[in-house]
Amino acid sequence: SFKQAILMMGGPNFLNQLVEFGNTGKDLMNDETIEFLAVYIDVEQFTPPVAKNASTAAEGLCTYVRAMKFYHEASKIVKPKL
Repeated sequence: SFKQAILMMGGPNFLNQLVEFGNTGKDLMNDETIEFLAVYIDVEQFTPPVAKNASTAAEGLCTYVRAMKFYHEASKIVKPKL
């Protein structure tokens, strides 16, 4: 929920959790997770420049979320070839 998201993002470990997810969690994402994110990512206004109008932090988080989706899509192509 939005309320839970605000609590999580306001927590003292939020940035560390993002870094940790970027280091290890990104390889654990599945298609279902991406499908849930797509509802938001596919919104035309969900872009870093639009998010920057709210704050620099929103811009960074938008960039991060989009990068995780693109990483997942790319890894589905690259990993089978390794």
